[in-house]
Amino acid sequence: FQLLAVSILNLLLVLAGMQFFVENKVLKVLLTLMSLCTFIMIASSAMRMVLYIKTYHLTFLRILVLWGLLVLAVLFAGVITTLYKKEFSLFRYSMVVVTVCYLGLSFAHPDYWIAKYNVSHQNKVIAMDAGYLRDLSADAAPVLVPYFGMEKAEYQWDTEDVVSIRKFNVSRFVAKML
Repeated sequence: FQLLAVSILNLLLVLAGMQFFVENKVLKVLLTLMSLCTFIMIASSAMRMVLYIKTYHLTFLRILVLWGLLVLAVLFAGVITTLYKKEFSLFRYSMVVVTVCYLGLSFAHPDYWIAKYNVSHQNKVIAMDAGYLRDLSADAAPVLVPYFGMEKAEYQWDTEDVVSIRKFNVSRFVAKML
């Protein structure tokens, strides 16, 4: 988390350097070096998070950190492009990157992937992980129902609203069908 915070701070510093200082070669080189060093920090942070996931399993917060690192890396690519091509619209690029990444995260069903990863490492799953898994959304049902050997009556997911068009939820529908 500290490396993520420093990466965000570096992004703000590079953007401030581009905005408030007169453009010259030395400034470009310094901002490029700072951006490249931030890429290294982002890679280091991602590797550490992957090691953390391997040891302590996957959670939504860990997915969110990896997502944030990915967004920062892609944004820094745009910042470096802006340093050398003034006609490149960094604002539009940033809006598209953040929107696409947000939609990707939204439609990725992270609870399903959390359950799938944690269950696939079931020899390491402890009681606390089982409690965390049971609190996941209905997206995790296809993985968790067979894992816990749950009966339909034991579902924690409310499936009463499945038939209503206004309240229809694909994940709850899939959970009801299991």
